Amino acid sequence: MREQENRYLSAMEAVPDPIILYDVKGRVIYFNPAFSRVFKWSLKECINKKMDKFVPEENWPETKNMIDMVLAGEFFSGIETARYDRDGNIIPVSISASTYKDKENRVIGSVVNLQDISERKQAEETLKQREKLKGVLEMAGAVCHELSQPAMIIAGYAEILLLNITKDDFLYEKIDRIREQVDRIGVLTKKLMNITKYETLEYSKGKKIVDIDKASQ
Repeated sequence: MREQENRYLSAMEAVPDPIILYDVKGRVIYFNPAFSRVFKWSLKECINKKMDKFVPEENWPETKNMIDMVLAGEFFSGIETARYDRDGNIIPVSISASTYKDKENRVIGSVVNLQDISERKQAEETLKQREKLKGVLEMAGAVCHELSQPAMIIAGYAEILLLNITKDDFLYEKIDRIREQVDRIGVLTKKLMNITKYETLEYSKGKKIVDIDKASQ
C-alpha cells in the first residue's frame, strides 16, 4: 500500500496542472507542486484547512453545485470558473473532480484538478476584440461611403452660394456655418477610415459607444 501511495504521489507531483486532495469535510490533505506554482500557497500553510478564501464570492454558486456533486459521489469535468491566488489575483480555471472511497465504498474525499485557462481566455478575448473591430470597420466604411457624396454636394452648393453673396449679407454667416459643419463631417469620415483598434466610452448608464478619437489614433 505504501508503494502504491508513493506511485500515486509521484504521478500527481509530475502533473503540470494543479491538483488538490480534500477529505470529506473539505479540508486539504495534499496538493501538488503545480498548485503551489499557480496559486502561490504552500501545502504547509493549508494542510488540514478549508480553502474557502480560495473562491471568489461571485463563483460560489457553481462551486456549491460542484461540492454537492462530489458529496453525491459524482464525477464532473471541464466546469469553468475562477479562483484566487494567494495574492488576491483572480485566475480563470477549468475544474474536473472525482471522489475516492474507502474499502466499504464510502466517499472519504475528493481529487480536484484545476487547469489554468488564463492563456485560453486571453486568446478568446483577443479573438472577440478582433471580431468587434471587424464589425466596426465594416460599419465605418459603410458610413463613410454613404456620407461622402451628400457632404460633397452640400459643400459644393455652399461654396457657390458664398461666391454669389457679399460678406455683409445676413445669409453669409449662416451659409459659412453650413460649410464648416460639412468640413467637420469630412474630418469625422477620415477618423472613421483610420480606425485601427476597438475602444469604447461610456455613453449613458449601462451603454457604451465606440470612442472614435481613441480608436483612430
